[in-house]
Amino acid sequence: MKTAIVTDGKYRSSIAAVRALHRAGYQVIVTQTRADVHAVPAVASSRCCAAFRWIDGAAADDGYADRLTALLETYDRPVLFCVGAVTLNTVCLLYTSPSPRDRQK
Repeated sequence: MKTAIVTDGKYRSSIAAVRALHRAGYQVIVTQTRADVHAVPAVASSRCCAAFRWIDGAAADDGYADRLTALLETYDRPVLFCVGAVTLNTVCLLYTSPSPRDRQK
């Protein structure tokens, strides 16, 4: 089964994303950073959510991209669905920044 990871479960829009991805046949994993909320988001109890994963720290932290990448690597080629703006910005910077190999040229 294909896996989709939905970030920022605290937002209401994540509920719609989880439902749509589940209907499309994905196993949906929802994530949320511990520093950004004080309780498990409601989406975690949805029947469409296969699992919920906490990510330490906050989405605005420097190490957030590394922690998110480590989570992604535990699944076989998951689809990443970024809900929050900070997460989307982090992921965009991660994949558009020049790699160390490119900087050496």
